[in-house]
Amino acid sequence: MAFNSTLAGFNEANLLQIQQQNRIAALKQEREFRNKQLTDLKIQIENNRVQLEQAQLQITENSLSLQALETSLTDMLRNKEEEEQKLNQADQAYYIERNNLSEKETALRQLIRQKENAEHILGEIKDRLNDLKLQLAGMKERLHVEFRINLDDIIDEARTGEQSAEELQEKADRMKKAPGKSWRSKSNRRRSLPGMKRRYDFIVEQKE
Repeated sequence: MAFNSTLAGFNEANLLQIQQQNRIAALKQEREFRNKQLTDLKIQIENNRVQLEQAQLQITENSLSLQALETSLTDMLRNKEEEEQKLNQADQAYYIERNNLSEKETALRQLIRQKENAEHILGEIKDRLNDLKLQLAGMKERLHVEFRINLDDIIDEARTGEQSAEELQEKADRMKKAPGKSWRSKSNRRRSLPGMKRRYDFIVEQKE
């Protein structure tokens, strides 16, 4: 009985010792786990601190960049207003120059029309002058053939008759229209053929 009682006490004491050892082992594991967690937390805190410093530095840099951008934007807005004023002035100058150009073009067209009119009048004058030259050449030829008179010799002489030029012209017209009278004789007409040839050549030369 005593041995059994002692053995039972030993077994109970051994069980308690094993339980204590198990508790101690569990506590050690818990401590190691907590230490590891603490180490991880310290590492995380350090990482967070570094990240926080970097974030603060980035915030500072971003703030400076933002201020620089705001300054640049202000300058750009100011320059934009100045450029818009310059553009408005340029537009006004352009419209003024365009109006001036339009006025000059109108004046130029008027000058061109005046020039064309002047050229037309000059052409008419030249044609009239050529006609007068032809008439003068015919008159000179006629006077030379029919009356043996050189117009160049008498053109500067003073008139000796009292009849006016109109009266002389009317008389000449009546003589031309008088029936049965020939203004030229056949011999004079024959003599006038070479003269008419020269007159024809003169007309062709003037028209060229």
